Amino acid sequence: MNSSNDLVRRTQPEAAPANHAHHGKVKLGEGAEHRLQNVLGLQGDALQVVTDYHKNTVAAEMDKHKAHSATIHYIAHTEGSADPKMHITATLKDHKGKTIPSKYGNPEKEGQRHHIYTGQLPKELEDARQQRKEYLLKHPEEANKHKTKVDAKAQKQNEQDEVKKAKAAKAREEGLKKKALLDREKEARKAENKAHQTHGK
Repeated sequence: MNSSNDLVRRTQPEAAPANHAHHGKVKLGEGAEHRLQNVLGLQGDALQVVTDYHKNTVAAEMDKHKAHSATIHYIAHTEGSADPKMHITATLKDHKGKTIPSKYGNPEKEGQRHHIYTGQLPKELEDARQQRKEYLLKHPEEANKHKTKVDAKAQKQNEQDEVKKAKAAKAREEGLKKKALLDREKEARKAENKAHQTHGK
């Protein structure tokens, strides 16, 4: 029988090595914790393996964006997302605590959350996902309730992203207007100084 240490080593993905330097800077949001513990029912060693998998996967991505910390909002999933690839949804922040925007799509768009693609999922997570799937097949009313909840969350997040993008666009527009005004004032002062110089000759 394998020890728990053997199990952890076997299930760690190559793309997210154990004890990553940023592991301690990644936290699970309430939704992610709820999904792992209450929805999938993970506990003990299995919960630790799956938690470490997610933290290390996100930690391995942080260097690419020069992130200082991260919060996982959704554990590895495809359900309820327009993105068909298995991914973790997380927010990355810089050393000042400012959210690092994500870029996606064609034409390119900007968002607040990152999709961090996963490698081979731990067996503990695959087993829990399968058990959850079988449970929902036997309890269609729960499946419908879950789908409604997932759809509502996705819609709410999209709305929040749109509000943030609108605010960012407005801030950029106001910044451009302010810059244009300062440029005009600068040009007016230059013209005035030139007129005074000409008049003094």
